[in-house]
Amino acid sequence: MVLRSQLKKKLPKEVAAGIRWLRDAQNVMFVILVFLTLRCFILESRLTRLTASSERIYNKVASLAESWPQDERTQLYLDILARDYMDDEYLATVTWKGHYLGWKSKWLGKGAHPNAIVSLAPLMGVREGKGGQLIRTEENLARLDLTHENIGNAGAGALEEALRYQTGLKVLILSHNEIGPAGASALAGALASSSIEEFWNTGNPIGSAGVVEIAHAIEISQTLRMIDLGSNQMGAGGARHLGSALAVNQVITHVGLADNMIGDDGIMAIEEALKMNKSIKVLDLQGNQIEKIGAGGLADALKTNAVLEKLDISLNNIGDIGATALMNALKMNSALKKLDIGSNHLTDSSTTAVAEMLRVNKALETLAMYDNTLTMVGGGRISEGLEQNEAIKVLNLRQTKIPAAIKKVLKQQAESKRFTIYFDHM
Repeated sequence: MVLRSQLKKKLPKEVAAGIRWLRDAQNVMFVILVFLTLRCFILESRLTRLTASSERIYNKVASLAESWPQDERTQLYLDILARDYMDDEYLATVTWKGHYLGWKSKWLGKGAHPNAIVSLAPLMGVREGKGGQLIRTEENLARLDLTHENIGNAGAGALEEALRYQTGLKVLILSHNEIGPAGASALAGALASSSIEEFWNTGNPIGSAGVVEIAHAIEISQTLRMIDLGSNQMGAGGARHLGSALAVNQVITHVGLADNMIGDDGIMAIEEALKMNKSIKVLDLQGNQIEKIGAGGLADALKTNAVLEKLDISLNNIGDIGATALMNALKMNSALKKLDIGSNHLTDSSTTAVAEMLRVNKALETLAMYDNTLTMVGGGRISEGLEQNEAIKVLNLRQTKIPAAIKKVLKQQAESKRFTIYFDHM
């Protein structure tokens, strides 16, 4: 004690302060150690609970998988994502043959094998709730994109069953999946009863029979806003059924029917729908073998339609007679903003009507006449029409035979009136 007292008296104030700091630091380290020990205990408890839940979920899935073929059953794996919810809810994700299918994200089935879609149907149909079921689907799944996944009719059928439980799904994309009439019939049920607003089904050979089922769903759907049935092999027969449905539906705004071999016979039903429908704003009819008679029918519809804003009838064969009919209709139409009549075998003969339309129309903002046989005469007439036009914002004259001198005049007009004009070369 005497020695310590003597040493304490001899120690400088700085050294004494350092000793006190070390003593305080030891106390802090002790508190940290106690905290970490408790934290490890809590984590271990959660891990034990999660492991038990994982085993229960795995057993549940295994029991469901008993009805699946043996070669599919062996490839199922589960990863459990823990969530610190008061009611012990867990989200399950499934890895199928090396592909991730997660309800947590806004897509499902990227790279999925068609068997995965079939086998996931019972999983998606099981919900976790007060009854103690251990797997639920993500109710906020808003977008499902299975483009180019080759799910076929079997996958479409299973998907329809699973989608009964996805009340929040807004966008369904199934393009290029080898879905035929049977698959379309199954999907029609989902379209009719679900909350889906956008349905993309391009490149699937559903044919006229499949379109009949889809058309029925369109008739009764109160949520569908956009549908794309491009390259569906519907033909004139399918178009007639679809036209009847569109005449009844008053909520759909975007309709895509490109490359369906509709022809003049089939387009008549679409034209009649345009006369009755009060909601369609965008209509894509490119590549449908439409000729002058079909174009004439569309022109009649445009005379009274006050809703359609964009019409694409490119890659058809409406010719000068069909184009003239459309231009005459636009003299009295104040709704259409975009018209694409590119690649339609037009010549200078149709440009007289084009010029007359440009002089009086105050609504059309985009006019596409690319890939048509327009020469100096046609270009000059279009220029004359533009002199009194203040509405055009985009004019596409690519792949025409308009000479450089007329192109120069048109370009000067574009600069003066501040619209965009497209040529191949000057």
